[in-house]
Amino acid sequence: EADTFVMINSVDEVLARPHKIQKGTSLSFSCYDVPAYTPWNCVAETWMLRNVYEGLVYCYMGRAEDVRPLIAESYTHSEDYLTWVFQIREGVYFTDGTVCDAAAICASWDHFYSVAPASFINLNITAWEATAPMELTVKLSAPCGYIESAFESLYILSPEAMTLYGPNDNRAAISTGPYFISGYTP
Repeated sequence: EADTFVMINSVDEVLARPHKIQKGTSLSFSCYDVPAYTPWNCVAETWMLRNVYEGLVYCYMGRAEDVRPLIAESYTHSEDYLTWVFQIREGVYFTDGTVCDAAAICASWDHFYSVAPASFINLNITAWEATAPMELTVKLSAPCGYIESAFESLYILSPEAMTLYGPNDNRAAISTGPYFISGYTP
């Protein structure tokens, strides 16, 4: 059977797609040498980054003024913008089959913080916790004018893969995006 490439034509198709890896869809991608796949290391190819990793939200059409839920189903913030509460979408899985719930997001961010604390400190993020199975609460020390769009790039990786391989190993490059990395030839 030949490899196929499925074109996603709208945001509605992205949100409606099955959130588990689908058999029969693969893509061979040629690019410059990418020394590290995990998003906090040196990812040289934005296309790969955007198709392997997802965040809680995304900027529709790349516009920071139009932020929409992605892994999150919805979110709210306190009047002072110091507390953000995300309701996590049911049925989202990492490509290794692990459920993506609030606890998984917290574990992923714990690993992320261990290798790139500035990614959180620069956004004034001081804490994150699973306040319910599908609810993530994020605390800030001070308001951050671009925090809403920044939640897009706080990528979420499989905590099982992170624990198994560590945050600096390319085998941990497992997220919820429509593609996963099955091999790499430098």
